[in-house]
Amino acid sequence: VQGTVETGTSPLRSAIHDLGLPKNEGIQVGSISDFSVLVERKITPDSRLVALSSRTYDGLRDKLRRTKADARTGSNDLKAILFTSVGVGDGKSLTTANLSISISKELGERILLVDANLRAPSIHRLLGVGQENGLSEVLQGTVRASQAISRTDISNFYIVTAGNRVENPTELLNTRKMSDFLALAKKHLDWVFLDSPSLMPEPDADLMSSMVDAVVLVTRISQSSASPLQD
Repeated sequence: VQGTVETGTSPLRSAIHDLGLPKNEGIQVGSISDFSVLVERKITPDSRLVALSSRTYDGLRDKLRRTKADARTGSNDLKAILFTSVGVGDGKSLTTANLSISISKELGERILLVDANLRAPSIHRLLGVGQENGLSEVLQGTVRASQAISRTDISNFYIVTAGNRVENPTELLNTRKMSDFLALAKKHLDWVFLDSPSLMPEPDADLMSSMVDAVVLVTRISQSSASPLQD
């Protein structure tokens, strides 16, 4: 598995507020110094995944760290990164999850892993955690962002599962609430990784690419064909 990093300018708006709150309720984000006070639940990731992440993804982790440092010298921000692939089965979700754990453990930086694949979510299975109260509920306004974000036993590692299945994933992702959720996360964390669907045949990854600071294309060298990327 290899990853290619593409950076760009994020169009996220500066207005930041908590999402899915009951009417007339909100969190004064600017007054919060400790992100953990926003988080209402804690989980324990599968220990097998944690063990795997220790060395396997060092190269990609260090490449992202260098890319982020280069972006800072140009007065750019590199926090929200979308992970996608050409097709199903290229190891995208496994790469995203392990890389997230590697950054939190080895770099000591706060990272939020978001399962943004509302069509075929897998992060909850990889981590061995429940799927309920996730991104789909936040975007529908039925739970607060603080209820969807989970702390883990790994220091600095937070996750948001995809939540329950929905009939209109593209419509949900293409909303102001999604942009605001990312803005809120970027306000309080060093990294925000989005595990998205593959590029084909659904438009979700392409749509979300305009909301993030960079895109990582994960490919399996021995299997992926270059032809789908040539159009």
